[in-house]
Amino acid sequence: MTGPIVPIEGEVLGQEAMQLFLQQQVGGVSSGITEGWAGGSSDGADPDVFDTMAAIKAMVGGDGYTRVNITATTTWTKPAGTTEVIVVGIAAGQNGAGGGNDGGQGGQGGGHKAQALDPSAFSSLGVVVGTNGAATQFRANGTGGAILSEAVVGGGGAMATQFGYTGTASQAASGGTGGTGFWQSGGRASTGGQNGGASPAATSGSGGSAAAAQSGSDGGTGTGGGSVAASAVVPCGGGGGGGGGGGGSNFLSGTATNGGSGGAGGFPGGGGGGGGGRGRTDVTFGGSGTPGTGGTGGAGLAIIFYR
Repeated sequence: MTGPIVPIEGEVLGQEAMQLFLQQQVGGVSSGITEGWAGGSSDGADPDVFDTMAAIKAMVGGDGYTRVNITATTTWTKPAGTTEVIVVGIAAGQNGAGGGNDGGQGGQGGGHKAQALDPSAFSSLGVVVGTNGAATQFRANGTGGAILSEAVVGGGGAMATQFGYTGTASQAASGGTGGTGFWQSGGRASTGGQNGGASPAATSGSGGSAAAAQSGSDGGTGTGGGSVAASAVVPCGGGGGGGGGGGGSNFLSGTATNGGSGGAGGFPGGGGGGGGGRGRTDVTFGGSGTPGTGGTGGAGLAIIFYR
């Protein structure tokens, strides 16, 4: 509503006032539809209609683009009359490495790449969505065709234009390294796992705690990195998983304890956290614990904008 209904002579609305009121409302709705979609001025527009149209425009990618979010390998058929195609790929994150005596390395996050394609060069796109550290690819005319655009693990962020590549911060983050395990003979204390990295839209996973000295406890498990919805208005990679904590020992029982597991990488493309190192005592007093396993890397994501 753009204005109040003004009563005339004891709550009786005159014919001319009613006509003016209706004209204002119709004009406000019409302006809200037109200006909200075009990103114009909200002056004189119905605010609810204006905001709704702006939100609809954002949901379909803005500027009249239709957006398709793809989370599993498939083939996309180009609609008739399509004159523009822009693809965005985020590679899958690497799994974190398992621990040993020391903590395992965290997995790298998936790279982000946005690129305009020539729609006359294909009738369909084979979309290969990466898993376990693999690239996300857009291929001409099926998943076995020539690669037209590819986002790779650890590849950073890039927006491809006719002038070259522009860097972005939209790539997924890497996982944290696992903590070091206790070593009795070496006089080494266990340490906690490192936190994973954060992306602009996703939080980092926390590293697992170190096994408490002589407590008999295992190293703590790293937490998973934050995720970003496939439908998020701004495509962005997930956070890295936290590394597992290092294992310890129990002098009373003469046994060593296990390293903690790394946290999973967030979707899309977050690197998994590394596993924590095992605790070690003298061989005659129980040997070694089991190293922690690495966290799983986040799966990749593919997005197609077309009009």
